[in-house]
Amino acid sequence: MKKILHWTLLLLFTFSCAKKSDEVVPIKPSLVGKWTIKSAKNLSATTLTAKANATIEFTDTKYTVSQTQPFANYKNTTNLTEYLRFKSNSTYKLLPIDEVQPLVEADLKLFFGNNITIASKNITAVIALYKKEGINYVTILDGATIVTTNTAGGTETTDIPAFGIVNFTATGVTFEEISFGDIFLINDAKYVPQLPAANTRAQILLEK
Repeated sequence: MKKILHWTLLLLFTFSCAKKSDEVVPIKPSLVGKWTIKSAKNLSATTLTAKANATIEFTDTKYTVSQTQPFANYKNTTNLTEYLRFKSNSTYKLLPIDEVQPLVEADLKLFFGNNITIASKNITAVIALYKKEGINYVTILDGATIVTTNTAGGTETTDIPAFGIVNFTATGVTFEEISFGDIFLINDAKYVPQLPAANTRAQILLEK
């Protein structure tokens, strides 16, 4: 009886180890090198084509761009004029998407204080939805902003918090802006964790 129990436990242990070894761990992409900025979707009603010779080059810790404004001014989906801007020689981070959560929570505490229990659950749920779509890594580009001309004629600058890494290959990658929806509602029980509609997700295509 003891031998039977011993072999049963051994088989369970072996099966458990085999199951873990079968799990696919996404390989961390490397952005190091020079990429050509090709186009952008969903910043406006039409696909934007980048300016000629617009490039972005990554080292291990920093990025530089040949043009701080790689796309011409465009009309956004609410018909306001805006443009995408990068700050050359800025730092960047390439992180597993789960590591974005504490960064988002730190920002939310500026609005809600330390009581963000509901928001934390909602952030976890949104991250799970992104991972389900295959976005496992994000890059945070310091100095990546959208500059919008408001109805009064002034400008408003909005930081882009993070880009999800989509369709990464040795010769191409798509950056998709990560969105958690309305941050003023995310700490409310009525908030529904969901991803933006596919035709509203800002995406930038890079090629080598």
